[in-house]
Amino acid sequence: MSTAAAQSWDQSALSRQRWIVYLLPSLTDFAFILPIFLLFGLAGGTERLLADGDTGWHIRTGEWILQHRSVPVSDFFSFTKFGQPWFAWEWGCDLIFALLDQAWGLAGVVFLSVVLLALTFALLFRLVRRISGNDILALLVTALAISASTMHWLARPQLFSWLLTVLFLRSLLRAREGKKRELLFLPALMIVWVNLHGGFFIGVILLAIAGPGEALAALKPGVRVQDLFKAGWPYMATALNCVLATFINPYGWRLHRHVFAYIRDSKLLDGISEFQSINFHNPGMLLPELMLFLGTAAAFWCLQRRDMTAGLWIIVWAHAAVYSVRNLPLFLLVSAPYVAAMMSDVADRFNSSRTFRKFRIIAKSVCSELQPLERLPRSHVACLAALVLVGWALDTGMPGFRDEFSPKNFPVQAIPTLRRARFSHLFTIDQWADYVLYRLYPDQKVFVDGRSDLFGSAQIQDYAHILGAYPDVGSQLRKYAIDGVMIKPDSSLATVLKMSPNWRLIFDDGMAVIFRAKSVDNNFGNSHGSRVTSPASE
Repeated sequence: MSTAAAQSWDQSALSRQRWIVYLLPSLTDFAFILPIFLLFGLAGGTERLLADGDTGWHIRTGEWILQHRSVPVSDFFSFTKFGQPWFAWEWGCDLIFALLDQAWGLAGVVFLSVVLLALTFALLFRLVRRISGNDILALLVTALAISASTMHWLARPQLFSWLLTVLFLRSLLRAREGKKRELLFLPALMIVWVNLHGGFFIGVILLAIAGPGEALAALKPGVRVQDLFKAGWPYMATALNCVLATFINPYGWRLHRHVFAYIRDSKLLDGISEFQSINFHNPGMLLPELMLFLGTAAAFWCLQRRDMTAGLWIIVWAHAAVYSVRNLPLFLLVSAPYVAAMMSDVADRFNSSRTFRKFRIIAKSVCSELQPLERLPRSHVACLAALVLVGWALDTGMPGFRDEFSPKNFPVQAIPTLRRARFSHLFTIDQWADYVLYRLYPDQKVFVDGRSDLFGSAQIQDYAHILGAYPDVGSQLRKYAIDGVMIKPDSSLATVLKMSPNWRLIFDDGMAVIFRAKSVDNNFGNSHGSRVTSPASE
């Protein structure tokens, strides 16, 4: 079918049957549904989204906010930092999570996470398509970005930052196309961002790079300084306005001081896995590595075409991704549009083989014929149907859709024993502590949890010493008056406590073991004094 025939068909058949096309799925629908399919078809479903215990304390924080009608200013989860200053810098997301949990349980939190993932990548596809001009290639690159980001699919506030990053990129693209009014909306969007997630500085960085990037792109022989200033000033002014907007939060400037002190504490961040550099020995890093390679090439391609802003964006976020695996999804979102544009340009120039030329001509013809159909308005019924199906599956608890923390990752069976033991000073690993807070707060407080910014490097070091059963483990346990320990059976600490005359094993289900200090046995009678409990015996 020729391009002229496609246009004729579009004007005649589609104009008469537009309502049919309105109901048909589009490539945007496929981009929306693909992460849902990967999540529940290949990536483990809710077990993947709830693989991080942080979700638990976020929900309980939101409940505290609902109960007290204010944001927390001091810690109430741990016994080690109880009453000390704490910044719930993701309070907006915590509140949303709590409302959903009250209305629908964990299924509501999971459902929101699914919506955020699907919407983020659907909008990314539209952005990639806009920059590359190639619908099919845009979908393929978006699919690559989706697949490369799966390790970070967690029901946590970071998902809001992914969506807001794409929205910022969309507005910046439109502004660079001459629609500068798009920049006026970004400070308002920043107010939302700063109250949802600590990654709000991402938007400021994008703007701060765009300013000098646009000025460099305008740099030519004989150009006036005023022209360079005019090219970059709108972005720098918007960046300044966005910085000012970040102060519209319950903590004011103290939040910024806290965030910057946290990210500058290299001693603390060095002990947190998500802040570590990318481990390329991991087989799951093959697709991210491919995107890093393509993104690096796209950066030089952009610089060669004097698209300085895009080139600098990719370079900065590629460095951030290599430095900390936590930043990998941001690199994928920023680089994907320009990877697709570069690949489209390279394909147009590559004519060394007759077979490839023929394939390129066919692919280009298909894209040109598809575009009129794709640009027609759609109802996105397929997206709605996918969400309804997910909601129904979550509500019925189908395999892969159960709204619960997996017993494979968390000490689910140990909770009844903890509830009866009533430890005042419980030590457990940080991920399990998050889960304990979700199940037992306010009755049970913990040593440390997922809020590493609260505890600081000194206490995290003590935590590592206790968990690793270092020679000073006894003094560390006494220092914090720990009366209960819940850890994995194969850990070094479990081995040490089993041989210690000062500790009694009171629970073992193969997933977790619980020890109680013998010095506090009298406080609990004989309920666990003479036997080890298991789920079967309970």
